[in-house]
Amino acid sequence: MRATAIIMAGLVALVFGGQAWAASQPKHRPQGQVIWLQPSPVIMQGTIMIETGLTDQVIKGMALIAAEMQRNLMLSDQASARNNLCVGHLLLKQFDAALDECSGVIRLWPRLWQAYNNRANANMALGNYAAAIPDYEKAAELNPESNTVQGNLNLARKQLSGLVIF
Repeated sequence: MRATAIIMAGLVALVFGGQAWAASQPKHRPQGQVIWLQPSPVIMQGTIMIETGLTDQVIKGMALIAAEMQRNLMLSDQASARNNLCVGHLLLKQFDAALDECSGVIRLWPRLWQAYNNRANANMALGNYAAAIPDYEKAAELNPESNTVQGNLNLARKQLSGLVIF
């Protein structure tokens, strides 16, 4: 239980980190031009609702994002939206759904370190420590400066070796 609480505490910070990262990525490069577009305001609104961690707000935020995903979104918005849905599932303790959503994000945008971290968080919550470690390692490779990822990786290794008892 304590491992789940520790991991969940880091999730909220990762949601906005993912949005900021997605906003910084080039969206489209027609004929040598770079066009920078802002993330979908609906996805941003849903993200803010998920960030509250309050069950009713998480559910409403997830519904907003899911509805927005029916539009023709840029790849970065799709990845960000799905990552936020993954976080919503984690906050609602729907860990299998979180695994599915995070795996979809990774297929869509394999360099989004937050998706690996979140998928590992879902595996940790399910007690699948051995499955969590490679995802934390990939997240750390993609973002070596993240103390959160490094802390999660260390916790997973300790859990796997039986050094942490909750």
